[in-house]
Amino acid sequence: MRSRFTDKEKQQILKEGRSKGAIERVCKKYDISASTFYRWRSRVGVQEADPILHLRSLQLENRRLKHRVAELSLDYTILRSALINDRENEC
Repeated sequence: MRSRFTDKEKQQILKEGRSKGAIERVCKKYDISASTFYRWRSRVGVQEADPILHLRSLQLENRRLKHRVAELSLDYTILRSALINDRENEC
């Protein structure tokens, strides 16, 4: 699902919430929940605080996604093989 805010917009919203200290008002202004604001802040905080942690997080996510692609590829191969075998048995 695509966010309605770009990363740059999110950073601006976080900056506004930080500088004014009124998170509720900022959330209401942009029609986002406080939990969304804090989730964005925690993600951006990791990126700003320690680029090594952010890199590690991206590497783990990449590994997880590669594993998922491999699983789906295997499922596809099995289903395709079963479909071909069914067609051969019908003839």
